[in-house]
Amino acid sequence: MFIKKWVPELKNLPAALCHNPADIPPLEAAMLDFDIQRDYMLPVIDIRQHNKQTAERLWSYREREEVLRESARIVRKHTTSASPSRRWLKSGASASDL
Repeated sequence: MFIKKWVPELKNLPAALCHNPADIPPLEAAMLDFDIQRDYMLPVIDIRQHNKQTAERLWSYREREEVLRESARIVRKHTTSASPSRRWLKSGASASDL
């Protein structure tokens, strides 16, 4: 396995645990003699929280005027006149209708 070859700190962990060593339950970590602070490192960011914030930020862009203009340009260029996307464009709908 690639990760075990290039990240020797994780070589003794089961494959299923190698990709998220910080999520190993304490009892299982003790059975594996693995301490995240001793053997590896704690995550720099909370990826779940970061993903949530990023998704919220990206979805908020849908309301921006420049995004609506670009959406309309893409629809005009890449769809046929019978496309549901064209009907959205002709209706003058808002970003929430995308």
